Amino acid sequence: AQTVHAFVASLPNAAEVQDLLAPVHGAADADGADDLSADGARSKRKRKDGQHYPPHLNMSELTAGLQSGEFHQGKLRVSRYNPSRGSVG
Repeated sequence: AQTVHAFVASLPNAAEVQDLLAPVHGAADADGADDLSADGARSKRKRKDGQHYPPHLNMSELTAGLQSGEFHQGKLRVSRYNPSRGSVG
């Protein structure tokens, strides 16, 4: 078995379709949060600071936004029948 990237690289028109593939982040990831095994399967590991993904805001910005009413905190409930509709409650 070979990965999709290896298969596409073996095609005669590989240059034309290479940009249609999702990029591989396993080897280029500096903190090692997402690795590819030899068979191409992804394995999630926590980073050194204990988080899977980097935070979008630091905790002080998040707390300030919650207190000022700029952000809302709660569970995200998405409609099972229409995924474009949801609410935070």
